[in-house]
Amino acid sequence: RASVEAERFDRSLQALALNDAHSGARSFTRAPYHFEAGASFGRDPRTLRLALTMVDQQLDAAGGTVLLSDLQAVGGGGGLAGYEYQRFRDLDLMLGKLSYIFPIAKNAEFDLHTESGGVYSHVGQVGLATLRGSFGAALRLRTETGMLGALGCDWSLERVRISLSLGGVE
Repeated sequence: RASVEAERFDRSLQALALNDAHSGARSFTRAPYHFEAGASFGRDPRTLRLALTMVDQQLDAAGGTVLLSDLQAVGGGGGLAGYEYQRFRDLDLMLGKLSYIFPIAKNAEFDLHTESGGVYSHVGQVGLATLRGSFGAALRLRTETGMLGALGCDWSLERVRISLSLGGVE
């Protein structure tokens, strides 16, 4: 599965605006790219999944500030789970996740995964030496049609995070 989006962040059109805060924020265009693939194999299906995400933001030449909420962030549940929530922030984002999921009982499976990524002032700065890594494992309970919950652990060079989730959609 793959998707490409384009979003424009600009001043409100005066004819349509009920209220405009005039924050002085810089106008920009954001282009997120997502790619995800998976393959199952073996008698008791094992699954290998790869997910890649890239976000490229093009700032307008006109001056203004870039709001903190407009920056891309990784860390915690949004990627690089072994780090503190939103640990890294900058304009552009590159993130990859590789998961190996295998059954351990009829409605229980184990998920081993690794993530690598980072945020940059420009996507041209992405390089192997600049990527941060995170590793994790989770015990997932499920029915035939969906997730019941998961208990997991993610770690990086900075932190270890224990997670518990109930329900969920994959």
